[in-house]
This record gives sequence, C-alpha cells and structure tokens, in this order.
Amino acid sequence: IKSQEADKFIASKPNYICYLIHGIDSGLVKERALQLRKNAGKSRSVENYNFFGNELAANPWLLSDSASSHSLFGDFRTINVEHGTKNYTEALLPILNGRFENTIITIEAPALKKDHALRKLIDASKTAASIECYPDSQSDIARLCASQLQHHNIKFEEEAIRLLSSHLGQDRLSTRAEIDKIVTHSIDSKILT
Repeated sequence: IKSQEADKFIASKPNYICYLIHGIDSGLVKERALQLRKNAGKSRSVENYNFFGNELAANPWLLSDSASSHSLFGDFRTINVEHGTKNYTEALLPILNGRFENTIITIEAPALKKDHALRKLIDASKTAASIECYPDSQSDIARLCASQLQHHNIKFEEEAIRLLSSHLGQDRLSTRAEIDKIVTHSIDSKILT
C-alpha cells in the first residue's frame, strides 16, 4: 500500500492478520501501527504483546505461541514487533500460513527495499499487507493541522495553516507534538492567526 493511500486503507478496517508498516517516517510508522491495532481491537477485551525482531529470530516459536495462546484477560490479541537487525521471517511463516482469527500483528520497520526478505514474504502473502510510510506533503500537514484545530473548535486563518505546514513534516509524531503545542496555546482564545 503506497504511503498516500495508507490512511484510506486503514480507515477501511482491513481484515489481515499481519501488517508490515515501514518507511523513513518512524513517527508515521508508529501512528499507523497503533491505529491498525486500535481498529482491530475496538469493542473487544484486548491483550497486548510486544516483541523485538531479534528476539523472534532467536526464538521463532514465540510469535505463533503468543498468537494461538488462550488468554485469561482478553478475547483478542494485538502483537507488535519492532524490527531488528536479524532475519525473523521464519517466525512469521506459521502465522501467514495458519488461521489466527483473534489476533493482529503489526511490524514496525524502517524503509525496506522490495527485495528485502521480510517485505518479499509479506507482499507475497494473502493474509498480510505492507504499508509504506514516507514524510507528509505540505497539503497532508495542512489537513492534519486544520483537523486538530477544528477538533478543538479553534478558528484559524488559511495563511496560519500554510505557515505552520511549511515548518513541519519530517516526522509525524514531531508534527503532532508541535500541533498539540499550538492547540494548547490557542485553546483559551479559540483563534489562531
């Protein structure tokens, strides 16, 4: 899934077991992975697991054990994997070839070339999706700013949005943090000029 199509794809609440979210915008990678897990776990009691890729490379059975375990605390499992330096595709094989209906796995990774072993495995699977995350365009940032300000009922001038968006955008989490500061500063006056 191309970066510019990803938000629409995620909003459609796709039904895959595994998502590889990768790209040079690490903040956007984290945001999209979290949104996928939230969407999948809505109105369910959820149990969360976190793994590092290197941990799965050393113990490939950990992932399928976690995905198939019976939980005492929830009927749905979210598993997040932070990419490592070692190849852990072996850990994903039982997941991609099996039936794990009450589980979602998100893998957060840096930019991966199309011939990277992990990306090739995910792209070839019918039960997984690969989502690219590259820095927002100025129009994306402007929409994000306007959306956050409108959410807090803060009126704004278009010029203020243009000025903001020209100074933000290399990392989604940093952009959101800066917008949050502006919202906090403008919350009492309810206007941004």
